Amino acid sequence: MTPDSPADILTRDPPAAGTEAEASQRLGAIALVPAVLRDLGLDPLPVITQAGLAPGLFADPESMVPLGSLLLKQVVEDLRRSLPNLKRFVTLSPIPGFEKWLRKQPEYGRLGPQLEKGEWSKTASGSRAIERVMTSLCASYLLNAKRENEPLDPVARFHLRNGARLERINWLADLSERALKESYGMMVNYAYRPDEIESNHEAYSHKHQIAADSRIEFLARKSLKDRKDPLLAAG
Repeated sequence: MTPDSPADILTRDPPAAGTEAEASQRLGAIALVPAVLRDLGLDPLPVITQAGLAPGLFADPESMVPLGSLLLKQVVEDLRRSLPNLKRFVTLSPIPGFEKWLRKQPEYGRLGPQLEKGEWSKTASGSRAIERVMTSLCASYLLNAKRENEPLDPVARFHLRNGARLERINWLADLSERALKESYGMMVNYAYRPDEIESNHEAYSHKHQIAADSRIEFLARKSLKDRKDPLLAAG
């Protein structure tokens, strides 16, 4: 079978409801990485699994940082050649360390009983009730939780080291059992903007500065403010 080209993926019929590709398209992510890797003669599954580019799949991405960096740059360049009008390159990535971090935070005392029941994810009203505080906490985790000056989250470390921008937190993007356990169904988009990759990489490598969308920075600040004023968090 001839491998799919990026153009083939873009022009084929829309995916069936509930598929990973549909989720990626709905959330503004470019779900082209597997096809490009196949075009390069590589097996996409272990690469996207360890690079954190597929929901519900995760192995330590840091074990593949040199290869991952090379592949990501190659993917972007191949896509730009094949589809010159394509300007955005975005992953749809898991947040595997969030649940463990949250359990150690003071907010868990209030949220824990509701989260542990699991009913919140089954109804629209239940998920809306905690979406604001959970996405704010997730933003704080991604930006402020550190391990030796780098993000505590291993997938975040991988992408930010390689020049990505922390673009968007997606509420209930993956309802698989594993994702609900690790990150309460949340996923994150990391954007690779060709004109920013090098400067983002340099700022991160030398100053530990994280390139992030202003909405995520706002959510992280809000989480810290809510922590100082519990009445705000309860609202």
